[in-house]
Amino acid sequence: KPEAENQKSLPVESVKSTGKIAFVKLQLLNDSCLEIQEIVTKAKQEKSRIENQFNMLSNSYRLKLEAYQNSIKAGIESDANLKSKAEEIQAIELQAQQVQKQMENLELDIRQKNDAFLSRVKTFVADWCKGRYDYVLTYSDDVPLLLYGNPAADISKAVINQLNSNYKNLK
Repeated sequence: KPEAENQKSLPVESVKSTGKIAFVKLQLLNDSCLEIQEIVTKAKQEKSRIENQFNMLSNSYRLKLEAYQNSIKAGIESDANLKSKAEEIQAIELQAQQVQKQMENLELDIRQKNDAFLSRVKTFVADWCKGRYDYVLTYSDDVPLLLYGNPAADISKAVINQLNSNYKNLK
C-alpha cells in the first residue's frame, strides 16, 4: 500500500492520447547510429590490440619456458642465470594478467557505453514521441516481441536521423 500511495502523489504529465503505436527496429538502430558505429569501431580496434599483445606475451612465455626447462635439463646454467630466467617468466605472467584485466575493462567500458546510449535513446524517444505516439515498441528479429509491424508505424529511420544529428552536434 505505501508504494501505491507514493505513486498516486507523483505528478503525472498530461499528454493528449494519440491512439498511435510505433516501433523502432533495434538492428537498424545498431547498424545506423553513428555513436554505436564509433563505439563498435573503437572497441574492435582496442580488442585487436589487446589480443595481439596477449598473443605476443603467450609466444614469449612459451619460448622462455622451453628455454628455462632445457637449461635445467642440460644442467650447465648457473643458479643465477636460472633464477633470472624464472624471473623473466614470472614477469611475463604478470604482464599477461594485466592484459587480461585490460580485456575485462574493455568489456565493462563497452557495456557502460551501451547502457548510456540506450538510456539516451529512451529519453530521446520519450521526448520526441510525446504527443505523436502513445506507445513505441522495439522490434528485433532475435527477440521478436512484435510479431508484425505496419511499415507505416516504423519510425526507426526518423529516430536514427535525429539521434545522429544530436550526436554530431555533441562532437
